[in-house]
Amino acid sequence: MLSSFSHWLTQWILNQTTHLSLVVFRQVIFAPLAWSSGVTTLFHITRGVVMAGLAAVAGWGFLSTLWPALWPGGVAPSPLRMLQRVLTAAILTWLVVPAVQWMLEVNNAIVREILASAQGFAPTITTGQALLSPLLSGLIVIVSALLLVYLGIFYALRVVEIFVLTALSPVMLAWWGVTGDANGLGRWGREVLIAIFIQSIHAAVFWLYLHLVYSTEISQFEAVGVLFYMTRVPEQVRRLLGSPGVGSVLMPWR
Repeated sequence: MLSSFSHWLTQWILNQTTHLSLVVFRQVIFAPLAWSSGVTTLFHITRGVVMAGLAAVAGWGFLSTLWPALWPGGVAPSPLRMLQRVLTAAILTWLVVPAVQWMLEVNNAIVREILASAQGFAPTITTGQALLSPLLSGLIVIVSALLLVYLGIFYALRVVEIFVLTALSPVMLAWWGVTGDANGLGRWGREVLIAIFIQSIHAAVFWLYLHLVYSTEISQFEAVGVLFYMTRVPEQVRRLLGSPGVGSVLMPWR
């Protein structure tokens, strides 16, 4: 009798928790990012200032190809090479916003497919798991709630991060065009990729969590471990992309 009640209670807790988690995560954590027109306006302002500076540098480089005396001997690289980079950077600034929006659409499509595939899961708890399952199921409820709060803050900062990186992209491109230093531009690119596609990776880990919770082959402790791993995913992704760093307010995935 007690075992049957424990089994029923476990089934009910897991059903309610996972269903609520899926609904809340879809509405909050895995919701598509709404693009702000203010970001586009700020980007245009930044690009306008940068383009004016690039035009001045390009003009100087062009004149230097005609009158080499304008280009000091100690300045490297050659004015022609710098002129090529500056023109390339100017062209790329017109592609940043469409590229970021396209990557967001790809990410949103991936997340939708993953969440749609999670709809068919149904929990199955064996009798042997039922003895301690109510306690462990309660632990899953607590961990899920804490993770939801953490990821809610995380994704609020993610929105700010994507918008700020987009608005600053002309500056990063101009720096590469003028100096030839690609480190800053490469780091910017990696941060944009991480900030956008971390949602897809989180959705995949959450799918794995639901799959493991509904599996009879593992303990619920392992399912809780998967939830905790969601907080460590950004750091692992940064290491894979060769972008090590320490945490910051605007970059919690560092």
